[in-house]
Amino acid sequence: MNPRLIVANLIAFDNKEPWRDKPGFDSVVQAMGGVMSLTGEAGGPPARVGYHVGDQTAGLYLATAILAALIGRERTGRGQRLEVSLLDCQVAYLTMLAQNYLQSGEVPGPRGNRNPLVPPVGAYRTSDGKWVMITVTAEKFWHGLCRALGHPEWSADPRFATARARLVHADTLYALCEDAFGKFTQAEVLARLDREEVPAGPVQRVDEVLAHPLTRSRQMLVRVKHPRGGELSLLGSPMKFSDVPRPRVTAPPSLGQDTEKILRGLLGYSGRRIKALWDAGVTRPAATRG
Repeated sequence: MNPRLIVANLIAFDNKEPWRDKPGFDSVVQAMGGVMSLTGEAGGPPARVGYHVGDQTAGLYLATAILAALIGRERTGRGQRLEVSLLDCQVAYLTMLAQNYLQSGEVPGPRGNRNPLVPPVGAYRTSDGKWVMITVTAEKFWHGLCRALGHPEWSADPRFATARARLVHADTLYALCEDAFGKFTQAEVLARLDREEVPAGPVQRVDEVLAHPLTRSRQMLVRVKHPRGGELSLLGSPMKFSDVPRPRVTAPPSLGQDTEKILRGLLGYSGRRIKALWDAGVTRPAATRG
């Protein structure tokens, strides 16, 4: 009826039996998609990611697919059906871990915060009970780390002088780094790492993330007026556009707030038909309830 229409479906597993009607939830998809087998410490039980990575990544893939279909319609004049599966997205997110297995046959497992190929990448506890994450993936970062921790002699130590040597002696190197980090507070060691331009950052709780000056300066925390009075704190948008320097963020709508506007304006329903919906128990606009 409308060849320009784009129909986007977000499903859990598959559009065919026996998976079509199987209930799909984020935690189930994390389990079936392999992510729970990779999260946590080596030898520990499977662990889910702490936020809804299955749901959110699928939403991003779906939005990207819709944008691609819109560009395709501009070129061809025709719409199309598209489909994104929660499970497919998690399989796609395996990326290099899946490719390494397909080439080597070695099944990856949980490694905690350590990088199995590039020691001493990991999270280290500081003297004040906090944590710092470092990513030392190049020789210049390695030499900077040695200086920052007060051990420039590590650079010349035959056990750590090359990336290959550090991999062979990884357990020894991790133990030395744990001891060295434990002699500084989080703020002290971060300052030393920054001076040496070593990639590092604090391991932050959610409240610390939201209170961080960078979160505020990036407009990732905004305050909006609520129609019933007062203000709400909301997360901002990670997408920044040059033509929209301060994107407009509004309070979430009240239940039924836009129902009548959509029925009358977008769908063209008559007042009689809308009243019949109300009488049938469909959610009424907040202003006409009661």
